[in-house]
Amino acid sequence: MIKKLKFKKLKSKKGDLPSLIIMIFIVFALAVGGILFSIVSNEIFSGMKEIPEINQSSNAVEAIDAVNNGATGWLDFLFFFSLIALSIGLIISSIYIDVSPAITMIFAILWILAIFIAGIMSNVFAEITGETEIAQMTEQFTLTKTVMPIMPFVIFGIGIIVIAVLYGKPHAGTGGI
Repeated sequence: MIKKLKFKKLKSKKGDLPSLIIMIFIVFALAVGGILFSIVSNEIFSGMKEIPEINQSSNAVEAIDAVNNGATGWLDFLFFFSLIALSIGLIISSIYIDVSPAITMIFAILWILAIFIAGIMSNVFAEITGETEIAQMTEQFTLTKTVMPIMPFVIFGIGIIVIAVLYGKPHAGTGGI
């Protein structure tokens, strides 16, 4: 009986719109963190190449350059695929939510709040990446710099899909699947 109660409690916490707000913060942290990590790693690798023992070996310098140049692309893909994975996970997990029509307004308010927060995060990202040193590194993050300015529209689309899944089930509005 205790196991059933725990499962029901966990089941009601999946795929809801507050998860969309959490997703916004995770994606923002990945975007800014990836760019800042690249700036720091560039400084570290530049410092490593100035060490005489490393600088004498052309293989070591080539290896440092390969790692440094590849890291930016991988971090950009990490951001993009994390956004895709979080979105798909949210949509799939929303299938398992029992929805009542009484909470439709709460969902609408949370969805608008999520779009508003995404707009704020998009503007903060633009401010952060507007700095000259950060702007140079941001140019290398093609997916990140393309998605972050339109993040409110992305969240709008994901929210539409989540709401369609939540209320589009055969027994939607009756509290069961």
